[in-house]
Amino acid sequence: MFRPIVIVTCLIYLVQAHPDERLSTKQFMAKYGYPIEDHSVTTQDGYILTAQRIPHSPNGQKPTRVVLLVHGMGGKGANYLILGPPDALAFYMSDRGYDVWLFNARGTELSRKHKTLNPNRDRKKFWNFSWNEIALFDLPATIDYIVRKTGADKLFYVGHSQGTTSCLIMLSEVPEINDRISAAALLAPAVFLNLTKSPILTAASKLAGLAQVTSKSPLNLWMAVYFSKPKRLLGMFNWYELPMPNSPMLNNILLSLCRPPMDDLCLDIVYLIGGPTSGLVDKSIVPMALKFGISGIASKQIFHYGQVILSGEFKKYDYGSKGNLKMYNSTKPPLYQLHNVRAPMALFYSVEDPFGNNLMMEKLKTFLPNVALDNQMSLPNWNHLDFVLARNLRQEVHEPLYELFKKYTDELKMLKNRLMLIWAVIQLEAVGVVRLHVDENLSVTQIIKKHNYPVEEHTITTADSYVLKTFRIPHGQQGKPESRNVVLLVHGLASSSDDWILLGPDSLAYHLVDSGFDVWLFNARGTRHSRKHLKLDPEANATDFWNFSWEEIGLYDLPANIDYILNHTGAAKLFYVGHSQGGTANLVMLSQLPKMNEKIMAASLLAPAVYFVNEKSVALLKVVAVLFSPRVRKISFYEFPPKSSSHLTDISNQLCSFPGLITICYNTIYFGAQLENHPIDQKLIPLIVQHAPSTLSTKQIHHYTQIMQSGEFKRFDYGTRRNLKTYGFSKPPVFDLSRITTPMLIFYGNGDFLASPLSVQKMTNELTNQHEVVEVPFDGFDHVDFLWARNAKELIYEKTLEMFQKYVN
Repeated sequence: MFRPIVIVTCLIYLVQAHPDERLSTKQFMAKYGYPIEDHSVTTQDGYILTAQRIPHSPNGQKPTRVVLLVHGMGGKGANYLILGPPDALAFYMSDRGYDVWLFNARGTELSRKHKTLNPNRDRKKFWNFSWNEIALFDLPATIDYIVRKTGADKLFYVGHSQGTTSCLIMLSEVPEINDRISAAALLAPAVFLNLTKSPILTAASKLAGLAQVTSKSPLNLWMAVYFSKPKRLLGMFNWYELPMPNSPMLNNILLSLCRPPMDDLCLDIVYLIGGPTSGLVDKSIVPMALKFGISGIASKQIFHYGQVILSGEFKKYDYGSKGNLKMYNSTKPPLYQLHNVRAPMALFYSVEDPFGNNLMMEKLKTFLPNVALDNQMSLPNWNHLDFVLARNLRQEVHEPLYELFKKYTDELKMLKNRLMLIWAVIQLEAVGVVRLHVDENLSVTQIIKKHNYPVEEHTITTADSYVLKTFRIPHGQQGKPESRNVVLLVHGLASSSDDWILLGPDSLAYHLVDSGFDVWLFNARGTRHSRKHLKLDPEANATDFWNFSWEEIGLYDLPANIDYILNHTGAAKLFYVGHSQGGTANLVMLSQLPKMNEKIMAASLLAPAVYFVNEKSVALLKVVAVLFSPRVRKISFYEFPPKSSSHLTDISNQLCSFPGLITICYNTIYFGAQLENHPIDQKLIPLIVQHAPSTLSTKQIHHYTQIMQSGEFKRFDYGTRRNLKTYGFSKPPVFDLSRITTPMLIFYGNGDFLASPLSVQKMTNELTNQHEVVEVPFDGFDHVDFLWARNAKELIYEKTLEMFQKYVN
């Protein structure tokens, strides 16, 4: 009866579905010219693991970075070879200069050894582990071995499914290992599984006839039946190792069955486990997936996930009250402390993944302090196993992953060179080669005090909980007169309060205070002086903290400052000076909050950035629109310059002190303008570079690019759906400048391609208030000349003071 079946099976097997399916791992690697090594790693609790290494690519180039690839549950290190070269992640990273290590957890095909236990004879003891032990013993032992073997200070980490679970446990329970991880990419993180939507588990719960615990978790009670009493289940079946096709016989049977015409059925079974049919897996790789994709696991690994599903908590294994008391000294198992995870994390996930969907990721992100990349897959029906098997993994996962790692690789290189460069500059300064500005190493308050002016620091909290720092120069060098008019100076994009005092005695702040004004220096949210929030941290909660543009500065920061200043000084109104974005935010505030017009006596707007008509500004912003689009920000950063590039600031500060490089630094500030065309003192460049640029949100830049693209001065465009939710309209509302009543003096320069003459004219055409438009009488006057030109006092500041005095009188 069985003889024909065996014959047919053998005949089917003779039909080869994939040319590499009969090759061993070493034969497979040798065929494509990649070396592979086996390394034995012994854990602290006696398990003997095999880590596989691809030390270099076929070109023989010595790698400069190390990456560890960690498989999911039921998988093995060879998962990252399935797609073959050049698309499988192991080959992709090797080709790009990485020393690639393939992890094999205890119990998998290559890691079924122990110093004293046998996996078959001592089943109960050998298989008494979950992914908790993999995280606490296997991964640290492997990482320590790799670091010693390669001499690397750090390595990169990629984990899929259970490989992400173990990574987070390791970094939370053994925090010192964070210092050995440059960055980690988590593919389909399996953590808060109570929010899963697995079709196979949903069906099982319905068959069991059990009520659903929550609408989002139809599998919970079904899991309770099978996983709440694991000892009973294990004792009944003597089932400590989950049967997997590790044996050659089982593997050959599956290989013979999973080929035409049965390959579709095999894929359907895979999709039943991993999620909806995505159509992203080539049927031809099924034999390779069976060969390199499946390995054994301990039943306890599944039970532990079942407990997470049931409890909704990411915690240690639950042995019951008595067992927990013995194990943890508590009746309940402790939670994993994810806030200990300091290494940068990249999250790759899909809405359709039943084991790692967007709901789970939103919850996970609230616990992780350092999410460097939040990458939701854009392709429909992307499922749990597509992170290993999809034909387009290279474009969708590997390339953004590589770019992220490259960012941290470059940072590491720069950090290593940083001290050497600074040391060299110090030595050159000692022998007179480097020329430093006398105020270069002073803070803003130190500079003000050096010029014999008093200075105060005031803390102001906005309605949306940002904590801002505003500086005050209450009076001049000769003491405080009885009463003073108040003026608020507001900086531009990527600037801070520092800009108003860098010109020395001729700075606008000093000129106004010497003329009898009480001068307040504003710092917007996110700038170097205003990086605090009542609840959010700019690094740990970067996505939320940096979710603002100049619109929020106009609606929250400016009103909070103005109200505070008027209350503190007792003045009824104040004067306003804004440069660039300081003009933008002013127009937003006065148009959206018309009552604020009553609190401003008059405003002087220097090169207000509202419209962008000049061809050069349009060309620049088109490039910026790509660099700071939401898609790129998701891959890279929310803060600019990124926190990780702070060392670049140190280096630029030092380099711009060299006489031969000052011209280059100057031209960088002026977007390539010629030095002789601008009225700036070269000696000021080192001081400017020391204090600028300040940090900002990339959303501020993106909002400007939207204005350029649409030609309309309007609120931030979130797309049709979110616009409807935010504004009640499919398109964002336009700022109505006709609501502004504050008198204004508006300056522009004929060499300014950002706030160009035509751009300013377009803006003033919409104003109905009393306003005067003034072209700075200097040919080629540029956007930043308003701050640092040596003749700014005569060209601009005197005119501003004259206008203010008119309203004072």
